[in-house]
This record gives sequence, structure tokens and C-alpha cells, in this order.
Amino acid sequence: MQRARERLGWSRAALRRMLERVVYAGLGPADCAGSLRLYLLASAEPGEDVVLRIYGAHVFVLSRDAGETLTLKTVFPLPPELRAFAARARRQHLALAA
Repeated sequence: MQRARERLGWSRAALRRMLERVVYAGLGPADCAGSLRLYLLASAEPGEDVVLRIYGAHVFVLSRDAGETLTLKTVFPLPPELRAFAARARRQHLALAA
């Protein structure tokens, strides 16, 4: 909660509301290609059951607990040089979903 407030300016209620969107509508490594995908895969610690999502201009790192519960670990900004790639991946992802 503290990281989201610091980095996004979201309140506790906004974070709870937005996390569902992040998980289901965010881009994962499988939705990305090239340097964006490599960046996401390098952001995760090996050996952990990590779920990575790009939503907007931020990367959300969630961990999967034993009961399939997702816990937000941290949020950090997507580097500016990768934001255009994320926007292109989002357009492609939305076109495939339609």
C-alpha cells in the first residue's frame, strides 16, 4: 500500500479497485515482445512464483501465494524508452481480444 501511495498517488480504496484491472487487463510477458519482454523477465526474481503486469506506465510485481492469492509486492515506473513498446503491445492485445 505504501509503495502504491508513494509511486502512483493512489489511496487504499483506489488500489483495491485498480488491482483487479491490473491483473486482468494488464500486459504480461506473454503479451509483449522484444526488449519489453526481456525487461519484464529481468524484473522478476528467479525461483519465485511472480506475476508481472504492465498497466499504464508502471510495472506491478505480484506474488502468488499457496492458495492462489495474489499479493502486491511492489510497483515501479516503466522506463520511458519502453513506454512506446508497451502502448503498441496494448493496442495489439486489445485488437486480439475484440
